Amino acid sequence: MAIRGARTEVYEDDEPSLDVPEGWYPMPDGRQRFWNGERWTENFSMAPPTPQKHAKRMRKLTWLAWVVGALILIVLAVAAVRILHLEEQQQQLYDQIRRDIQNVRP
Repeated sequence: MAIRGARTEVYEDDEPSLDVPEGWYPMPDGRQRFWNGERWTENFSMAPPTPQKHAKRMRKLTWLAWVVGALILIVLAVAAVRILHLEEQQQQLYDQIRRDIQNVRP
């Protein structure tokens, strides 16, 4: 059993001679394995992402956020133009009806 800092690291080939508490322990391959207090379980977890992988993921998420934001702005701009155009058409129709009513009066 290897003791490093305040964390006890127990590896698969070790026969623990100390009372090692249950928990997740790092393995030499970078993954973590669960020690149930008596023996290793078949439960593994992936190691936390490396800074490079984290940075790459953040770049992808940032790019995706910009694309989604741009699409939202485009949709809002098209909707605004459409609404303004409809208001203009409505005003033209209102003016036409008003002229027709004035022409019908004696």
